[in-house]
Parts: sequence; C-alpha cells; structure tokens
Amino acid sequence: MLADSEEDRRIKHLSEIGL
Repeated sequence: MLADSEEDRRIKHLSEIGL
C-alpha cells in the first residue's frame, strides 16, 4: 500500500540524519 511505502521512506530519512 502507499502508506507502507511512505512509512518506509520516512524511516529511511530518519536513518539518514542519524536519529
């Protein structure tokens, strides 16, 4: 679902900033 993709993208972004 789109929600799954959006959540995955958000998690990836957090990992990029090093949260």
